[in-house]
Amino acid sequence: MTGDAAETLRMLRSDTMRLGKIDGAKAAASPAAVSNGYDSVDQCVRKWLPLATRRRKAAERSPADQARWDRLIEAVTRPRRPSDVTYEGLVVLVSSARELLCALRRTQPPFVSVAEVAERIDRRIKVGLYPPGTNLSPSSIAADLELPPDSVTLALIDLADSGAIERRPNGRARVPKTDPTVPLPAAGE
Repeated sequence: MTGDAAETLRMLRSDTMRLGKIDGAKAAASPAAVSNGYDSVDQCVRKWLPLATRRRKAAERSPADQARWDRLIEAVTRPRRPSDVTYEGLVVLVSSARELLCALRRTQPPFVSVAEVAERIDRRIKVGLYPPGTNLSPSSIAADLELPPDSVTLALIDLADSGAIERRPNGRARVPKTDPTVPLPAAGE
């Protein structure tokens, strides 16, 4: 890890810890304290939004990853009216900000993109490491490939959207079974 990446990671950890102190009992003491809590979250998040936007742009080959970044960014930047500024809203905002910072930490270099994770899984399917009918467990694949489980889950969503795998009604993924009436391609085709 480069010095800049290590420093960014340190700052992300520090700001994540700082966020944990914003929505405590002191914030519930008065409307002014709640308002100050919102300002503190906004100030913290504002400096990380450019990095989150770059991560979203870098995820252009993965619709599921882009949707994740869109959701994370929108959760901390949606406009609010004065009537929305409540302690409960502050708790939700702090949680959303923490989730954004954690996602930024998990995607610090060295990081394998979700699109690359999908390519690795697809290669394993094509060479028969995951034969037809195999259930694809994100945690097992993550352990096998030494990757973050959330990246594997997003990759499986992308693979299902492309038709490479099936998503079951229960949310699980599996390699489609081959149709016995359709001849398999000969080797080298």
